Amino acid sequence: NAALAARALQFNGQLDEAIEILEKEFEKLPEKTKARHTLAEFYSFNKMNKRAEELYLSAINEQPDDIIALNNLASLLLSEGEFKDAYGYAQRAYEKSPNIPQIADTLAWSAFKLDKIDIAVQKSNEAYDKLPSSMNIALNHVEILATSGKRAEARSLLNTLQPQHKKHIERKQELLNRLGD
Repeated sequence: NAALAARALQFNGQLDEAIEILEKEFEKLPEKTKARHTLAEFYSFNKMNKRAEELYLSAINEQPDDIIALNNLASLLLSEGEFKDAYGYAQRAYEKSPNIPQIADTLAWSAFKLDKIDIAVQKSNEAYDKLPSSMNIALNHVEILATSGKRAEARSLLNTLQPQHKKHIERKQELLNRLGD
């Protein structure tokens, strides 16, 4: 499997070789959606955002209902500060699959970044209610609640979270500092 081989090479610090494997796989089967998603995710993970964006847009042009490409492109655009475009793609993904919590979370976060707080709270509630075990969703939910004026609820939820990964631990601490005690 090309994706597994690429991830192993990446883990060993052989980024160029990993990308080469994925690109060759994609060249053999450019219409293969999974190969395109894997390559785009790999680009995004390795901060090659423009290349990832091109692949997601290509996937969406071929399959306008590709919720993975829509949601991942929205997430990528959020990370680049392109909130309005991110919101548009997140809305499209949500319209196709409103029951997937990660998609609701992406829509909530993009709405939050555009100061559409009522929409952000609604979609964040949906995402968290469906998948409270996701630390990303929970931390986003805390931040959205706090910003919407529900600081006590945000603080209460935050105090129950037990993050394991460094980025989540740091974000929890940042939120605790902002919310105070």
